[in-house]
Order: sequence, then C-alpha cells, then structure tokens
Amino acid sequence: MKTIIEIRIGTWTAICSFVIGTLLFLTFIITNHAALAYLGFYYLLVIIPVNMLVLLIITASAFLNKERWIEHLKTMGLMLLNIPIAWLYLILLNFYI
Repeated sequence: MKTIIEIRIGTWTAICSFVIGTLLFLTFIITNHAALAYLGFYYLLVIIPVNMLVLLIITASAFLNKERWIEHLKTMGLMLLNIPIAWLYLILLNFYI
C-alpha cells in the first residue's frame, strides 16, 4: 500500500509541476510582464530539488518493491518528461526577454 502512495505522490508532483510551470510561462507570454519571468525562474529553483527528492524516493521504492517496478518506471518517466519541457520553456524565454 505504501508503494501506491509513493507512485501517486510522484505522479501528482510531476503533473502539478508541469501545470504550474506552463501557467507561469503562458501568463508571461501573454502579458509580457518581467516579474513573471523572475517568478518562473525562482519557481524552477524551488521545484527542481522537490522533484529530485521525489524521484529519488520513487527510485529507491522501485528497488525495494520489485513487484511494482513497471508502475515505478512509468512514474519516473512522467517525472523526467518535465526536464525537456522546462528546458524548452527556458529556451523560448530567451526569445521573449
């Protein structure tokens, strides 16, 4: 049961990180308000360690609970998808700033 909670936390962390980051990015693109770019940058500084910690916990849980390793891999993949998306947002911000 504990493994299911870890998988759900990882999934929700990945989804919330993506949604909040995307909302910040789109709001900046629409309004072109510089404070939103700084807020997005500081958001990345906070959310990267949080995601890394959750990813580390899920990785450890995958090694300890090998009967659900596929679910762990899916969750880790979902979390790792945020990296190229955040990188793309940073590259696109360079064109707008």
